Amino acid sequence: MARLRKKKPLTQEELAAAFRPRGFPWTQQVVARIEKGKRSLRLAEALELAAFFDVTVETLVSDTFEVMIGILHDRQVEAEFQARNRAEAARQYARQIERLQRLARAAVGETVSLGPKPQKEVLETFRALPWPEIAAILSSLGVPETDLDELAIRYGDARKKPHGDPVLIDEILLALQRALPTLEPRPE
Repeated sequence: MARLRKKKPLTQEELAAAFRPRGFPWTQQVVARIEKGKRSLRLAEALELAAFFDVTVETLVSDTFEVMIGILHDRQVEAEFQARNRAEAARQYARQIERLQRLARAAVGETVSLGPKPQKEVLETFRALPWPEIAAILSSLGVPETDLDELAIRYGDARKKPHGDPVLIDEILLALQRALPTLEPRPE
């Protein structure tokens, strides 16, 4: 219907206004909903529209199918995009879990390495976690309350920075190394 309306050329409001005297209480919003496939046409409306645009009802319906195909295609693309994002998030969570499990092994005395870039490991371990969760993890790993209080202050300042505060990351790393003497900042 949008293609036919634009060929006239008419705005959605003009089409709605043209149909009100014909007994259809249309507004611009009604026309928009019909064009987007969010409102079906009644038989009387379809017949009147076909006559108005000087086309067959079949042509009008085929336009509706094209709109619906377009809408479904857009939904498919969006669903695929969301699926990719969910898959990537799942991979990130899996890596985060692996990092936390390494820290848990260090907490029971196993020698564990944070790899050649320990700051990046710390950043990736705690990325997107709110402070209460970070504090709970650090506390369970044996980081003293005094260190947690200092880190909480630093965290409050770091929230204003878009990609993490390197000083906060360094302070978390130092607090972890003090609490976990078997934690090594070099490759395993």
